[in-house]
Amino acid sequence: MAEVEFQRTDGVLRIHMNRPQKHNALTAEMYLAIADAVAEAAEDPEVGCTLATATADSAVFSSPFTSLGLVPEAASTYLMPLMVGYRRAAALPMAGESWTAADTLDAGLVSHMRPPDEAEATAVGLAKLLAARPRSGMLQTKALLQAGFREATVTQMAREAEAFTAAVRSPEARTAFAAFLKR
Repeated sequence: MAEVEFQRTDGVLRIHMNRPQKHNALTAEMYLAIADAVAEAAEDPEVGCTLATATADSAVFSSPFTSLGLVPEAASTYLMPLMVGYRRAAALPMAGESWTAADTLDAGLVSHMRPPDEAEATAVGLAKLLAARPRSGMLQTKALLQAGFREATVTQMAREAEAFTAAVRSPEARTAFAAFLKR
């Protein structure tokens, strides 16, 4: 079974991480596969490209970037402080704190929290609801919601990519990452 599985049904691209032995921690290959799938979905007129964010109430989230000598990406250094405030945003990657599903719901990072056996169905149901809406209205609404911070997001993503690339090549990141992979 693949570590990441993709399924398209009814205008929904379902991305399922299948690495339970490592608590679904992303590998570089998984990350690239997901990024490629999301980019492809964004160009596919049959898929409404957004995230339906439901999580199992037992889920735990962490951001190991700094412990690996790396930096966060995907504009999270810009968007997270906007969403949850600087101190809470810094706690995840800088202090290495883990967040429970309840923490992510409280912070507004997920929209629904369900028991493990209901989380996937909730996310798929929400995704299907969004996919069934008229595409034009959904795209315009999404664009309007993002318009106020689009330029800053793109700029921050470029900064993060530059910092991430430099960090990945650093000796301390290579050492930390090798130790992490041995776990």
